[in-house]
Amino acid sequence: MTGKINKNNFRLNTGIEEQEIKKVLIIFPIHEEDYNVAKYCFRSILSNNDTEYMYMINNVFYSNSHFMGTTYGFNYLRKKDKVIFNDNFLDDNIININFDVVINLECKFNLDFAMIINKINSKYKIGFKNEYSDWFYNVQFQYTTLENGYKKINSMLKK
Repeated sequence: MTGKINKNNFRLNTGIEEQEIKKVLIIFPIHEEDYNVAKYCFRSILSNNDTEYMYMINNVFYSNSHFMGTTYGFNYLRKKDKVIFNDNFLDDNIININFDVVINLECKFNLDFAMIINKINSKYKIGFKNEYSDWFYNVQFQYTTLENGYKKINSMLKK
């Protein structure tokens, strides 16, 4: 399985003052309960005009999502635990954009998200700790509740 996955071997230098975050991709959770918690916890950055945000959202919630920035949808096939990205995500060539931060708010490991995150160029790739997270994220969070985990991530984005 790891033949096509490039393990993140880079380290964060916390002694250097952080540059401004200009471009962020946020992948919202698949399931409704998790999505609602994430939407609530990130409500303050969803209206931030200084940073260019792009979002990936389950198509089930797509029509009810009013975020500032570009929103891409995906379908989740529960029986196969498979994510299929909308055509506009691939047509816009997102994989070749250099992001400052890519955030995966899905708390459970999903191979389709992990493979996309692995292909995207980004200084920081943020996700939740699991058995595969070392392969995909250079910043990982453990959490007791989803709200607690999302608040930790959100605090990194605030200036």
